[in-house]
Amino acid sequence: MRLRCEHCQRSFDLPEEKVPQTSRFRFTCPACKEVNRIDLSNARDEQAEKDYDQAEAVEVSPVQVPPGTRLVLLLVADPGLREAVRSSFRSGGWEVIEVEDGPTGQAYLRSNRFHWVVVEDCPAGREVLAEVHRLPGHERREMNCVLIGDKAASFDRIAAFVAGVNCYLHPEHPSGLEQALEQAGEAFERHQRLWSSY
Repeated sequence: MRLRCEHCQRSFDLPEEKVPQTSRFRFTCPACKEVNRIDLSNARDEQAEKDYDQAEAVEVSPVQVPPGTRLVLLLVADPGLREAVRSSFRSGGWEVIEVEDGPTGQAYLRSNRFHWVVVEDCPAGREVLAEVHRLPGHERREMNCVLIGDKAASFDRIAAFVAGVNCYLHPEHPSGLEQALEQAGEAFERHQRLWSSY
């Protein structure tokens, strides 16, 4: 973490492991010996805002598809998993938009309406999920959001709830990832029918 003395304006690098786990702390400048007060909550808010602004800076064009085309946003780093998910959707007639980083995925979510968002449990995937969570409720309800990770078994409801997704899938699902995606789609359709009945 970069610290700057508010008295002599010198900068210092504080290793992350030495940053206190509190929201505020004091440090004595090694150069001028003055005491400085640091408020990490403001610094973290500024960093979050900077990250969001950086994501806003990525621009993508809306995907030009014929009316009625079903869109999938895919961010999966593992090549084998990515191919399995891609082929599963393409064989069903879906248009798959693949992204490699969080800001690009966020930009696509802001400029297109996706029916499915499938991300791997990784930092870039969590960035995309953060954008999904910013969507208005009516848009989010129409989107089947699936997280692929190895922290829980497929269809673990608590893992899905904690991640804020419709479905959590393990990459080594016993009957295969393609079968698991099909089950996730069927469950989502039941959910939509139930939701539209109210």
